[in-house]
Amino acid sequence: INNYMSIEFHISASQLKKVDLFSPSDPFCLLEVQWLPDGSWDYMGRTEVIDNQPNPNFHESIKFKEIDPTKVSAEYPICRFVLYDSDDSGKNLTQPTPKQKHLGQFAVPLQAILETSKSSKTGMIKYMLTERKGGKTKSFMLLKPTIL
Repeated sequence: INNYMSIEFHISASQLKKVDLFSPSDPFCLLEVQWLPDGSWDYMGRTEVIDNQPNPNFHESIKFKEIDPTKVSAEYPICRFVLYDSDDSGKNLTQPTPKQKHLGQFAVPLQAILETSKSSKTGMIKYMLTERKGGKTKSFMLLKPTIL
């Protein structure tokens, strides 16, 4: 019997910084996963691009499929959610291009996401976003995981 689980993440963000000269950012979110210490980050999915929106509520969820629950520990896998500002050529890419600007990110173990969401009345969790090198931003992300 297959005991694997799948998780769907509904994502929104607020107060994203403006990185375009003449308009608000065009954000999208990538989910990357690290399974082991010092391991590479594997692409798991992305949202759509929402044009000119500093407070996006993404309609496309990201699905994290077929996770073996026996491989989920307090430390791994780590989920990293990264927001980028899109350029027109990047709307369907699985990896950001050099032209796409980093808007913020956070990384947290999957088990912590699931445990925190269980204790939340709405199932939503608020995470402050950081710069790529760890500096603080004024932006945050709301994450709602659902086990499928």
